[in-house]
Amino acid sequence: MHVIRSRRAWKAADTESQAASQNWPAIARTIGQIIVLGVLGGLCGLVGGMVILKAMAYYS
Repeated sequence: MHVIRSRRAWKAADTESQAASQNWPAIARTIGQIIVLGVLGGLCGLVGGMVILKAMAYYS
C-alpha cells in the first residue's frame, strides 16, 4: 500500500517536472522581460536624474 502511494506521488512529481520543463521558455521569457524593463527603467531614471541635477545647477 505504502509503495503504491509513494510510486503515485513520484509519478505526480514526474509529470509536474515535465510540465515545468515544457513551461520553461515562458518562464525564461518573463524573466527576460523583467530584466529588460529593469534596465530601461534604470536608464530612464539615470537620464532623468542627470537632467534634474543639471536644471538645478543651471537655475541655482
